[in-house]
Amino acid sequence: MRLRALTMCGAALLVAGCSTTTQGAAVMATSTAPAALFNPCDIPDDALRAAGVDPGTEESGIAGATFDGWEVCAWEAPAEWYYLRIFATTHTLAEMRENSALTQFEDTTIGSRRGVLAVDKGSETETCNFAFETSEGLLMVNIDTKYLLPRPEEPCVTTRAKTLVLDANFPE
Repeated sequence: MRLRALTMCGAALLVAGCSTTTQGAAVMATSTAPAALFNPCDIPDDALRAAGVDPGTEESGIAGATFDGWEVCAWEAPAEWYYLRIFATTHTLAEMRENSALTQFEDTTIGSRRGVLAVDKGSETETCNFAFETSEGLLMVNIDTKYLLPRPEEPCVTTRAKTLVLDANFPE
């Protein structure tokens, strides 16, 4: 899982943009502190089991690292061919679409969730992401293939199914 987690570091940057320098006078801005992000690690164990993953394999962050503006949790489906990861962030679907690490964007609805399916460039047949906005930010359900194991279905078919199973545990 650690090897795949390293490739998922790119996923953690899925919607992170580059910063630019602007010349001119500084302007004092006021804002309210962002609300706490949904923590996917808080999904109940029974819901995780219903999604086919083992709650005991939970891994918070990416390879144990945390990132500002992100909550990430991953689980292994021990008797299956995939890992399930859920990302929560303050970024938007528009920002996700601008990410050059993703391709094959497809607007779709899964259950009541309107969002975007996309795959990781270079891993088109091994990954699938479904991202959708909630009251607590953007959530992304990711299915990632375990190496060397046969897949009975495409990752996006599994992503759709797992999103449906876990939907009641996501914020509106």
